[in-house]
Amino acid sequence: MPQSSRDNPRRQRAHLDGAASPAAAKSDRKRWGLSRRWRRVVGAFLGLFAVGMGILGGLLGYAAITLPDLSALGQTTGTIKILDRNGQLLAEVGHTGESRRTVTIGQVSTAMQDATLAAEDRNFYNEGAINFSAVLRALIRDVILRRPAEGGSTITQQLAKNAFFGATAEKSPLRVLREALVANQIDSTNTKQQILQQYLNIIYYGENAYGVENAAQRYFGKDVGLLTYPEAALVAGLPEAPSVNDPYAV
Repeated sequence: MPQSSRDNPRRQRAHLDGAASPAAAKSDRKRWGLSRRWRRVVGAFLGLFAVGMGILGGLLGYAAITLPDLSALGQTTGTIKILDRNGQLLAEVGHTGESRRTVTIGQVSTAMQDATLAAEDRNFYNEGAINFSAVLRALIRDVILRRPAEGGSTITQQLAKNAFFGATAEKSPLRVLREALVANQIDSTNTKQQILQQYLNIIYYGENAYGVENAAQRYFGKDVGLLTYPEAALVAGLPEAPSVNDPYAV
């Protein structure tokens, strides 16, 4: 007599497994699949990401073909524009119009070199030209959010900014990218000692003192090679905010 499916455990298990498989498959799809709404969200995000990368690529390409001539690095090109309250230009006080004495890195005291690195870029000798996190913060804070200037850039980036773009020039995503590209070129064609020397000779220290030798003479009446550590610490702290940190300010 044939055995019924009720009496056959193997057939019973197969029957139950077959009945449960559609529900299990549906459950798996629910568990691992994305709803139509989330698929749209992911698609929109990927689309925006692609657009953003396209814009960034276009900016990088344009920035790369509009870079200044790096052979002018030895020339003092930046200026500070003095405007009246109506925005009319009254005068330009800049590197090209200033009487200064350029010094070699060997003429700068060890104290001044150490103080500059401590104040501006502690990892100068162990890093590349660009602080990528600082560039990203600058793009977000300075350009997008329009908040106060973002610090943390390397000495090489600051040299690129002051030599080719001007410390007070209006910031834009294109300018930030161009500064980064110029800094990278400077780093690839100059030694660290050369970069530090150029930076010290071009940076503004307040009180109409451009360059570290002028600053040493202005504040202490001596050559920069004779600055002590306390004196060097005071001078090195001036470029961040020359008018605020001015020791002669009342």
